[in-house]
Amino acid sequence: MDPATVQALRDTKQLLDDGIITEADFEAKKAELLGQPAPETPAAEPEPEPPADPEEAALRAAIAGLEAELTAHNEQNAYYEGENAQIEQENAQLDAEIAQKSQEVEELKGQYFQAVAEGLKLGKMHQLLACDIRQINAFNCGRDVERIERAIAGWGTNERMLLDVLTARSKEQLLGIAQEYEAKHGKALLPVLKSELSGFLWDSPLPYLVRCLLTPSEDLDVEFLHDSMAGWGTNDGQLIEVLGTRSAFELKYASDNFKEKYGKDLRSAVDGDTSGKYSELLLAFVDAIPTRREGDKPEDNDVIEMYATSIHDGLEPDSEDCVAPLEGFLPEASAADIRALKKKYAELYGGEDVVEKVRTDKRFDSMWESENGRSNLRMLLLSRLHEPVTYGAIVIDHALKAGFLGGGFDGVDEKALSRVLGRHDKNFVFKIAKRHDELFPDKPLQGRFEKSLKGDFRAACLGICFGANESDLSGVGEAAGE
Repeated sequence: MDPATVQALRDTKQLLDDGIITEADFEAKKAELLGQPAPETPAAEPEPEPPADPEEAALRAAIAGLEAELTAHNEQNAYYEGENAQIEQENAQLDAEIAQKSQEVEELKGQYFQAVAEGLKLGKMHQLLACDIRQINAFNCGRDVERIERAIAGWGTNERMLLDVLTARSKEQLLGIAQEYEAKHGKALLPVLKSELSGFLWDSPLPYLVRCLLTPSEDLDVEFLHDSMAGWGTNDGQLIEVLGTRSAFELKYASDNFKEKYGKDLRSAVDGDTSGKYSELLLAFVDAIPTRREGDKPEDNDVIEMYATSIHDGLEPDSEDCVAPLEGFLPEASAADIRALKKKYAELYGGEDVVEKVRTDKRFDSMWESENGRSNLRMLLLSRLHEPVTYGAIVIDHALKAGFLGGGFDGVDEKALSRVLGRHDKNFVFKIAKRHDELFPDKPLQGRFEKSLKGDFRAACLGICFGANESDLSGVGEAAGE
């Protein structure tokens, strides 16, 4: 090593000893003088971070949680959008299938009507048509069960999809849908829909209407009778609606099943809740024996004339008992008998209307009054003298102007509406709606519904009375009878 290098090393060492340079600088200079590689400089140790602010840490954690939640929501929304797209595609496919089936039925109906017009014997074709209609009904049931499943799937209920099914089907088809659902899921449809439709709408009348739609008519009559006499007081309007408008056969079924279901005889229940002539007539309807005349054939003309004369004499101002002749005729009279009686009464007494005579006779007012001022006895007589379609229209009119004493909200008795619209078949309800507008031309029923009813209940009532009826096959029978 040359003297210059040695001297340079000594000078550098002196600088290190004096603290002018660092150990690392000395080693680097030494390596340079000796021609060696420079030693690696050790990485500086990081300075310790100041302690974290607790509030800032909590805020950062909250932000991270919200970002994670937003990511999860976005993923879930993307999933549901995919599901909705698939459902829409399936619905389109189902609509195409039902449209094809409906077209096939229309073609068969056209063939049938043409053959009837030509006077051909169509026993075989009629059987084929009936068979195809049954197949379509079965197809509709399965399709409608799928729609109901979609309507109640997940959180919340798609009420409009549900009502599109329930308000467009006949009573027979609705019962078939309920059976199909129970067979598929092992549980009844009605309790499921009641749970889905109740929710926060504890005062909604929609669940009661749906219950009426999905319950057999004869079983509803038993429930209506029990409900009309349950608790304090009597719902005379509901009691009259059932006992006054049902046939003797229907009341016999109701009487037999009332005791089986509620452990009390129907006659005893009616007798305990009513009194006077009103009670006597109600009990006469309960005790009526079904006769062979429950079809379209009335009693013999001589018998009808005898009853018409007796009832006219009883309605005369000087008569001692205006009720007895009516009580002797109405309980066991069929609808055909009553039509024949009204016709014969008009023929014998210069065109007088027996219904109008009963409606205006003041003696019925003094015999028994209901809480809303209408004579229960008169209403009971009129319920049987009127055609069922006409009395159904009258019940709807009363329900829409019931006031708060009627038990409904906004001055409407929603339960009475539900009984009429839910108990009867859709085609019969169509006739009731038409009859209402004939009786009350200044207040059309559709406008009254839109003004007086609310929400999904209004939509359901409008759908039942004025919506499409996908089960309407009445034209087949009408054409065949021409």
